[in-house]
Amino acid sequence: MTVLKELSKVKNNVVLNFYNLKGYKIIYPPQGLGDILILLRGLKLRKENNPNEKIAIIISKKHFKDLCLIFKDSYDKIIYLPSITPKTPKFVLNIVHLIYGNDSHIDKFDESILNAIGVQKIDNYLPKIEISEKTDKLFEQGIFKKGKTVLIAPEATTSRNCFSPDFWLDCADKLAEKGYIPVFNSKEKFGKYQNIFFNLSETINFVNKCGNVLAFRSGLTDVLGCFCNANFVIIYPNNWKPGDMPYLNGFDENPNERYLEDGSLNRLFPNKHFNEFIYNENIDATEYFMEVK
Repeated sequence: MTVLKELSKVKNNVVLNFYNLKGYKIIYPPQGLGDILILLRGLKLRKENNPNEKIAIIISKKHFKDLCLIFKDSYDKIIYLPSITPKTPKFVLNIVHLIYGNDSHIDKFDESILNAIGVQKIDNYLPKIEISEKTDKLFEQGIFKKGKTVLIAPEATTSRNCFSPDFWLDCADKLAEKGYIPVFNSKEKFGKYQNIFFNLSETINFVNKCGNVLAFRSGLTDVLGCFCNANFVIIYPNNWKPGDMPYLNGFDENPNERYLEDGSLNRLFPNKHFNEFIYNENIDATEYFMEVK
């Protein structure tokens, strides 16, 4: 597999000159971590059905590349273009246009992505995650404790922040009172609490050891829900408005409820269990965590 750091830039961040991709099916997916996860799982089945087809995926962020490297059997090449926009050449399969076009009407985002690549289901196969010595040592040294640590993931790129300023710190304080070790998945420092910011494989390993996740609904929660066995508490935004997603059927009637319905991790991963709810300033998310003895 070849990772192409960049090809050649022209105006509007459109990248042409696909000089060594003759004969490849070039795919531009929605640039979100959860969307790319669905794509990669679907492409595994597509490649099984079309063994002679060569697939290249255009991605725009490093953590998307991290996810692609986990699913290295789902494609043939990564085209890593940090500045690209959805305006791609006609010979590229632009899934973004298919989903978000003016005439698009969809019931579920995951089904739309799969339909765009010509498959109707997701392969149940998941690649093995390499063991991370970095995360192992954190638990071996007693910095964190298995089953008694909560990874708090307060950030999401596709949803507007809806939380009161002290919400996540209040949660951390209450979890600490219950006997847990709170740790934030963020480059930003949250009060007195420890923070980590690993690549995806290391984060997956960390969650499988810490055993608990409290998170704002994001693409990261798709990945963790897919690979991890943990106690998940997932909070959805409460500030979606009618008109925000004109392409999603039934959205305008109940925007926040419809967003939860479409993105429900319980629906996407029915063999696991997630506590999912829409943010309410009066809710105590820590009630979903048992007292640690």
